[in-house]
Amino acid sequence: MSQAITTQTRHFWIKWAVTVAIPVLMYVWTSSIGLPAPAVRFLSLTSCALAIWTLGMLPEPFVAMILPILYIVTGVGKPGQILSAWSGSAGWLVLSGLFIAEVMSSTGIAKRIAVWSIKLTGGSFHLLLWGFMLAGYIMAPFIPTVTGKAAIFAILAVGICKGFDIKPYSREAATLVIGALLAVAIPKMAFLSAGVDVAMAMGLFAQNTGQTVSWSSYFIHNFPPSLIYAVISIYTLLFLMKPKLNFDLKSFVKEQYETLGPVTASEKKSLLLLGLLLLSLITDQIHKIDAGWMMLMIASLAFLPGFSLLNKQSLSRIPYPQVFFVVGCMTIGGAAKASGVDKIIADLLLPLLNGSEAYISFSTFIAGILCNFIFTPIAAFSAMTAPLVEMASQIGIAPLALVYSFSYGLDQYLFPYEFVVTLYFYSTGYIKLSHFMTVFAARMVLTAFFFIAVLYPYWNIVGVYN
Repeated sequence: MSQAITTQTRHFWIKWAVTVAIPVLMYVWTSSIGLPAPAVRFLSLTSCALAIWTLGMLPEPFVAMILPILYIVTGVGKPGQILSAWSGSAGWLVLSGLFIAEVMSSTGIAKRIAVWSIKLTGGSFHLLLWGFMLAGYIMAPFIPTVTGKAAIFAILAVGICKGFDIKPYSREAATLVIGALLAVAIPKMAFLSAGVDVAMAMGLFAQNTGQTVSWSSYFIHNFPPSLIYAVISIYTLLFLMKPKLNFDLKSFVKEQYETLGPVTASEKKSLLLLGLLLLSLITDQIHKIDAGWMMLMIASLAFLPGFSLLNKQSLSRIPYPQVFFVVGCMTIGGAAKASGVDKIIADLLLPLLNGSEAYISFSTFIAGILCNFIFTPIAAFSAMTAPLVEMASQIGIAPLALVYSFSYGLDQYLFPYEFVVTLYFYSTGYIKLSHFMTVFAARMVLTAFFFIAVLYPYWNIVGVYN
């Protein structure tokens, strides 16, 4: 026992040594090559924060909250530059999404939507995966945080495995659990309000360009190709795993649906609230109200008489640190711009991205894949959005196209640790690592062809490159 504690303590201090060594080395190196003092401080502080997040040495929201203050007190930039992210709508969109998620979870409507979708699509393995995906698309616009959605789908997938005695690490278990994972990950690409990282990326884009991407514009740009992306992902999974089931899932799904009971008054109110929210998001080009403000106004209705879906106790269950984490991460973009690091990185990347519009976009997609091995999507967007915008302006290409390309690169995974959702599903104990890596490696290669054959031409047609 004492030996285990000693080993654990040793690992703890080794991690801290690495965490301290990285910013020190960054400071020494950037100083030696003659970078301006604000840039040296920015890169040192940011590398320290990224190391802490990667190694899990401190709570992520705490680091995100203290980082902008350190930028200010060390002279990286002025408060107005560093804290500009707090005046944007991204944080409020995340907050309103947490309120909506609490409504959907506490009333049971989220689970009903998931089970109903699976019931609707039938009992075969093939249709079951599409049932997961349908539920993912229905819930995605309303819940930007992925953990709540992941819990619902993981419980259903593991429940089916247990209900039919599907062994952990079998091809059938891998198909079910990875299919549920895809139902959380892919719809996130289709809606501006479907993922914290997506909302943050669009907020950083607006912060660095002065151009706001509306909810409906993002929908037009990304929803149609995401459906093809879903088809590629699901059929890649089925082709590689080749699951075999000699029983009908319909009885299990029917039993799950019946345990939900009749639709309650709270669920009906939730559906009405979701309908109002979706209508407000779709019509944002008419009323011209930002999605973040609109979502919060609609979510606040849940507290009022008539709905009464949230109360004082509900507020205590809201994970507010996620808001501070997202907006705190966004300050990295403001600090990069204030210190001039966005221009420095853009100048370094420029020679590597000297080519056609298609080549530059595809190279940015590859850059997203590479960043995913080191950073979480939120950290990658925080560090790279400002340089991408600066580089796009120098090349003369639409910056939104590069941000979109980068986001698809960040959606490619090879190891479970790369994304909180993949790690969550992998931790269920039903997926063999070799199955996970085989499916997502093949998906990565196919997505590269999908990018060239579908995404790039489609984004040209809908005017992303204009």
